[in-house]
Amino acid sequence: MTNNNFRFIGNFDVLNIVDRLKDLNWNYFTWRQENRPGLKYTETIPLIWENNFKYYNAWEYLDSFKDELEKLKVLITEDVGPGDYITAVFTKLYAGYDISPHIDIGQPFRDNPRIHIPIVTNNDCLFTVGNETVNMKVGEMWEINNFNKVHSVHNRGVTDRVHLMIDWKLTNP
Repeated sequence: MTNNNFRFIGNFDVLNIVDRLKDLNWNYFTWRQENRPGLKYTETIPLIWENNFKYYNAWEYLDSFKDELEKLKVLITEDVGPGDYITAVFTKLYAGYDISPHIDIGQPFRDNPRIHIPIVTNNDCLFTVGNETVNMKVGEMWEINNFNKVHSVHNRGVTDRVHLMIDWKLTNP
């Protein structure tokens, strides 16, 4: 794919993650859907996260996914460059709903790569940045350039969509 907003990185086996999603309490963290416009019909499981992006905290489920995050760290380092996680969260968008068009501003969005990995999705779930739209498949790793750009997601399918969303801090940008 040759565009400026989406870059396909490769594939990652998400089977072990999918098996554990049913055991997560999707209702214990509600800050994003309560405080971020456009995220009303989403749920979030933070692994590494801080609401104000100043101090990044490990959350309750981090240990459950450390093995996968370590494997991903190797792949991201090889493709994107050496660094570490700023954020790592599972985000769920309900079937039949949208993440309305919005712009992410400020850190960590400005200088750091954002990576999306679909864990559960469907053919009717479309991610748009600017005038470019992609249907990401399960296990694909995508670097998204959405800083200061209007972006949205439309889930017209009958299944919820779950992504692992990662913000990556490059060691030597």
